[in-house]
Amino acid sequence: MNEKQAAEIETLMKQHDARAGKRGDEQRAENAFAAEFGRLRREVIKPTMEQVAEKLKTGGHHVAIGEANLTAAQTGKDQPGAIRLEIIPAGAKRERYEKNQLPGVTFSAEPGMKVGVYSRSGRPDEEHGAGPQRRFRPSEVTSEMVTAEILEVLRKTL
Repeated sequence: MNEKQAAEIETLMKQHDARAGKRGDEQRAENAFAAEFGRLRREVIKPTMEQVAEKLKTGGHHVAIGEANLTAAQTGKDQPGAIRLEIIPAGAKRERYEKNQLPGVTFSAEPGMKVGVYSRSGRPDEEHGAGPQRRFRPSEVTSEMVTAEILEVLRKTL
């Protein structure tokens, strides 16, 4: 092996080490985001949804909170999933809504380490609107922000 070949091998090994280190950094960042989304879901999003749900139930509205976790079997690795608040206005029947048309708001972990918010609103037998999916940094997800997203749905549903 000559000096040029030895230098090229050395360069290739350094490039490999840099890529492997970057992948490790990316994985650590994804794991930190998953943990942060899980914390937000437990400590901010779900408690806020529960407060709103209790208030709505006193008015006779049906409210349900559902959570989904994506497992390694489904996606190749565990992911933090989503949480959804569904609302059926008092006096309305679930059957009057088409499949997957129930009003509500979903918070989910999204690619790029963002929290996605997806909403659907509307009264039974009327056209139902889906709001634009919006993405937020985890630091932007507060109880006030969660309540504001739910209020947007309620304004078009109740």
